[in-house]
Amino acid sequence: MWGVIAIGAATAVQMYGQWRANQDQADAEAANAAFLREQAAFFAEAGRREELLQDRESKRLFGNQVSAYAAAGVDIGSGSALAVLAESRANAVEETAAIQKETDLRVRLALLRAQQADSTAKNLRSFKNNALQLGGTALGGAANIISMSQSSAQKKTAPGGDVGTAATNRSAGMGKRGLGNAVSEYE
Repeated sequence: MWGVIAIGAATAVQMYGQWRANQDQADAEAANAAFLREQAAFFAEAGRREELLQDRESKRLFGNQVSAYAAAGVDIGSGSALAVLAESRANAVEETAAIQKETDLRVRLALLRAQQADSTAKNLRSFKNNALQLGGTALGGAANIISMSQSSAQKKTAPGGDVGTAATNRSAGMGKRGLGNAVSEYE
C-alpha cells in the first residue's frame, strides 16, 4: 500500500512540476514577445533615422555638385552635367527605398517573432495543452501502480501455480513460505 501512495505522490509532484514549468515557460515567452515588440519599435525608429540621414547626405551631395558646376561655369540645365545630377538624385531615391525596405522587413520579422512567442505562451497556459500533458503523466503513474500490483500478486503465487495472498496461503495451513514447507506461520 505504501508503494501505491509513493507512486501516487511522485506522480502528483511530477504533474505539478510539469504544470509549473509550463507556466514559467509561458511567462518567459510573454516577456520575449514584449521584448520583440520593443525591438520592432526600435528598428522602425532606427530606420526612420537612417532615412533622414540618407536624405540629408544626398541633398548635401546634390548641393555640392550644383555649386561645383556653377563655380566652373557649367550649364546644369542640359548635357552631361544634367545627367550626372539626375543620376545622383536617382541613386539617393534608390538608397532611401532600400533603407525603407530593410526597415520594414526587420520590423515585420520582429513582430512575427513576437506573435509566435505570444502564441506559444498562450498554448503553454491553455487548459487543453496542460490537460493532455498532465493526463499522460497521470496515466503513466496509474500504469506504474498497476505494474506494481501485478508484480506483487505474482510474488504471492503459491507453488503449483495457485495464485493467492499470503493470508489465504496461511489459512490453508501452508505457512509463511507456502505449501510443503515445514516452517510455521508463527516463526
